[in-house]
Amino acid sequence: METRLDQTAPVREFATAIGEWLLARRFGSVTPLAFRWRLWEAHGDDDVPPHVVIELLVNDPPPPSAEWL
Repeated sequence: METRLDQTAPVREFATAIGEWLLARRFGSVTPLAFRWRLWEAHGDDDVPPHVVIELLVNDPPPPSAEWL
């Protein structure tokens, strides 16, 4: 299955909008710093539609102090 969905404006706009939305969130003590997206396609299986994969680069906080534990 060969597609060019990643080059179409709606897919690019969707992935960028979701990535920007994720960057504006905070997940506990983990803060997103950047994102990238790509299109994932199952090779050889035409029944599985393409998926948009969004990867986040996050700021992993240091472990809690010994006093906290």
